[in-house]
Amino acid sequence: MNYEELISDFLALEGDAGQLIESFVLPDGINVWPHLRIVMLRDLRFPEDRKYFTNNFNDKQNLYKSRFELPPDYYRQLTSIPRGSCLFFSRRSRYVEKVRGMLYDPYLDPVVQEADRLQLNPIKIVFTQEEFPAYISPLCLPRFEIGRESLPSASMPQIPGYNEYAVLALERRIPVLHWRNVLNFYLKCMSHAEFFEKILALTQPKAVILECYYSPEFMGLAQACRKFGIPSVDYQHGKQKPPHLAYSFKYMPKHGYDVLPEWFFAWGDVTAHNLRQCFAEQDFHKAAVAGKPAYISWKRGLLPEEQEQEQHFLKRIQGRIPLCVAFGARDGEMIKTLEAAIAMSPPEWLWLLRQHPLNPQPEVANLAQHWPERTETAHSSTLRLFTLLQHCRHMVTGVSSCAIEALSLFNMEATCMKRSALIVFADHITGGNMRYAPTPETVLESVKKGLANYPCSERGCAELTQDTTLLGNLLQNLMQDISMQHADIKTDMHIEHNP
Repeated sequence: MNYEELISDFLALEGDAGQLIESFVLPDGINVWPHLRIVMLRDLRFPEDRKYFTNNFNDKQNLYKSRFELPPDYYRQLTSIPRGSCLFFSRRSRYVEKVRGMLYDPYLDPVVQEADRLQLNPIKIVFTQEEFPAYISPLCLPRFEIGRESLPSASMPQIPGYNEYAVLALERRIPVLHWRNVLNFYLKCMSHAEFFEKILALTQPKAVILECYYSPEFMGLAQACRKFGIPSVDYQHGKQKPPHLAYSFKYMPKHGYDVLPEWFFAWGDVTAHNLRQCFAEQDFHKAAVAGKPAYISWKRGLLPEEQEQEQHFLKRIQGRIPLCVAFGARDGEMIKTLEAAIAMSPPEWLWLLRQHPLNPQPEVANLAQHWPERTETAHSSTLRLFTLLQHCRHMVTGVSSCAIEALSLFNMEATCMKRSALIVFADHITGGNMRYAPTPETVLESVKKGLANYPCSERGCAELTQDTTLLGNLLQNLMQDISMQHADIKTDMHIEHNP
């Protein structure tokens, strides 16, 4: 059973297990079913990492709860943040682009720029031990684990319904997650929730925005936001359709989950529609179309272009037919097939090899060195994506969300080389805008068809909106939609720490 089939079976189980999920509540009132879901995502998404065996078959695995603090001087910095700000939380690893020699976060920095334009007082916080040169300077906070309490298994409450879950999973041949593994993840989330309660109590923001919520840090942040009645937002960062377990639900309790953000901002109608279907039977989580931040920034010209680099790039592609090849974080297995296709392709085709910003692969650089006349990677990996796409005629990828951007924004069809595309891009493959091509011959055939159809029209709902005004409207509404009940809760916030 591959990962996509496994998640499909798990979601079917979830759809049949509403009463069981309702019972998955610990004495503190936290439903730990979403913790189990993210542990499954973490342990089983990449079987070669063997995390499932490490985390679920280790009898010596201890339960522990951490305590996090900031140095006193940094707490004083937080008290200087104006009350009612819009807080953004990100990671140092998200700064994957450069603007005039400084680092830029294409996932959230454009949202910060939009909030600043609207005078919503955005403050971006990045937890890192060292400051770094950023185009939009964040507040860098060094978070320290100052204590770790070991908890005997006997002292922890049992997860109600766990045994029933294990029986159902075994009946459907789904790997069972050990209860200790789930509780350890829950304790990590709780440790961060307690830490973020201090941060929110000091800053008292009107809203909190993050991306990629499914980590102990940000699930703890979402939990703290809900406790204080502060709207929290998860902004789409990539593909969010099945089999992405963090954004696919077949059952939710009436009042949602405490460790999930309240709002989910989507790039386009398809993702928002899928999430609204997931949220239909509950009354807390909501989804809205906001647009892709990097596209909004590029379309409005908010960032200076690297004109000299673009001129070199345009000279390189002159007289050629540019094909964008967008690599995902783990696409090494498609290199050999791609190289064979490149070897057989017409000489006028130029394969622009774009590395994944978070995980560049040496195999891609080696491919470019082996085929210098037919490929280009230096400019293709560093130019802004939309600058690159506007000069291309077709997209080739494993299953990257760049295929969506190429289709929705630049009218390019896509060739998808990984089998999971049959699920992730099922509607587009059925509609004919994308094709699954697992062999060199089918890759060439698909590219030729895509070039003949260029420019094409996207069929069905838009995966990515071209409307750059939606984000600003949503931010303004988010900052204004604070009930008096929320205001009362925040008035009562307090914090204890060592000055």
